[in-house]
Formats: sequence, C-alpha cells, structure tokens
Amino acid sequence: MVFIYGTRLMGKCEQVPGLFHVATKFAHFDFVPLFPTESWVVFSQNGKQFRGSRIPMHAKSVLLTWGRFITFIAGIVGLFMAFAAFNKRFGNPNDWMAPAAIGVSCSVAFVFLRWHKSCTHASYERASQLAQAIGLNAAGLQILQRHFGQAAGRGFDVVPTAQPASFAPPPVAKPAQIPLAPERPLPGQPEWFYENNGQQSGPVPFETLRLLAASGQLTPQTYVWKEGMPAWAEAVNVQGLFSQPAMNGIGQTA
Repeated sequence: MVFIYGTRLMGKCEQVPGLFHVATKFAHFDFVPLFPTESWVVFSQNGKQFRGSRIPMHAKSVLLTWGRFITFIAGIVGLFMAFAAFNKRFGNPNDWMAPAAIGVSCSVAFVFLRWHKSCTHASYERASQLAQAIGLNAAGLQILQRHFGQAAGRGFDVVPTAQPASFAPPPVAKPAQIPLAPERPLPGQPEWFYENNGQQSGPVPFETLRLLAASGQLTPQTYVWKEGMPAWAEAVNVQGLFSQPAMNGIGQTA
C-alpha cells in the first residue's frame, strides 16, 4: 500500500480571475487535510511550484478546506448508506430516507462551498485589502482597479511613479536550458511564458505578468517569451511591464 503525505495548497478562495487567489498550505495524509501551516496570495502555479506572497493565516481559506472535505465525504457516505438501505430485502423500507437526506444536503453544501462566488471570489474591497497586505506597488494597484472597473481613490490611492532612468535594457540571448514553448494559444487566451527556477511556466495573460512584476515575483532578469518573439528575452525588455521593484516570494509544496 502506498501512502501519500506532505504539504499542498488547499482552500482556494478570494479569486481575482487572471490575477491572483488565496490558498493555504496544509499538511496532508493521503490528501486528507490535517492542519494548516501558512497562507499565501498565489499569482501563478505550476504543479507543486508557485509564486506568491505569504500572508497571515487566512481563516476563510482554512475553514473552506475543512468544510469542503467534510461535506464531500459526508455526502458520499450518506448516499452510499441510502443506496445500501434501499436495496435491503428486510427491515423498514424507509430506512434509506435519513441517510439520503444527509447525503443530498451535504452534497449541496459541498457544491456551494466549492463553486459559489461568495465562497470563491473576492470583492473589490477584499481584493484591495489583500493588495495592500502584500505590498503591491502603484502599477499593481492600477491593474487591480482596471480589473474591477474602479476609479482610483476607493480602498487605496494610486500615485504614479516614474521608471528609473537606470533601467536600460541589456542585450540578452535565449538561455539554452529553457526551450521555446510548444503550446499555441487560442486568440484572446493567455500567451506569455516565463522562466521559474529554470522551468517554463505559463501561459498567462500579460496582466498576470504585470502583477507578478508589480509584486516582485517576476524580476527584470526573468526570461519571458510569447509566440512571435525570435527568442526568450529578459523581462526588462518588455515594454510596459515594469515600473518599480517590490518584494519577492517563491513557494513550493512537498
């Protein structure tokens, strides 16, 4: 018998589609969440590797993890017990009704906790609080405002910043260890790839690249590529991507 244990991100919530979401790293045994270790605002994820900023333990993410797990298991058990009771040849013919009610109600609760927008998506005000908590710079805040169709001044003030004069793009060559991306994105779909610890990540929209740059998860020296470019290039060469450096944070689950 093979046992699987370690840590993984669970409790995905506070989503701002295309930009970031909140998740909590849980210690698990066979994917059963045991206890939370830390919460993150996640900008991008590729398998076990992800880029984000650590935040204080996020109660909503923790409770959603346990709530989704409990309602999922209880729903399956309840429906299985109802099916078994319904097919018994002897006994009270109504014995199946109670476990069926439990199974159906828990299944509905799981669907609500897993997919309802009140449990999964962030409001503009909540997204603003998360942006301030992780120290997004002015460019990142402007991206968030545009995403929600808000004007500056609600939740935070945006002060335009000038690009440093020393940001002269150096000549770069495509690194041999990063292959060109084989995927061909559909029109209007994410198309940017970027290097993450020597591995290719993506595709992501340009707005996600800008948010990674605004939070410091993507540096001017990070290699990026999209279809139409002859080779990988340092991110500093991409027009409109950087305004000022910020903070760093790279995570990985076990």
